[in-house]
Amino acid sequence: MSGGSLRVMLATFFRWHRKHPVETVQRDLAGLHVVFTGGTEGMGRVAVGRLAQMNAEPAIPRPQPGEDRPYG
Repeated sequence: MSGGSLRVMLATFFRWHRKHPVETVQRDLAGLHVVFTGGTEGMGRVAVGRLAQMNAEPAIPRPQPGEDRPYG
């Protein structure tokens, strides 16, 4: 993708986004148990934090010591 087409794509997105803002949904997820793989870093960590703010009970499986890929 060239730099010019990327600029056009981003400009189009931002024009659309100004007309259609994203609404934040607040829900009470009390009592909901969530198993979230990949929740120890990056976007997964943010998602787990957000679930906890909404009163869910996230569980994050962690690899055993010495295992690089415990899930597959």
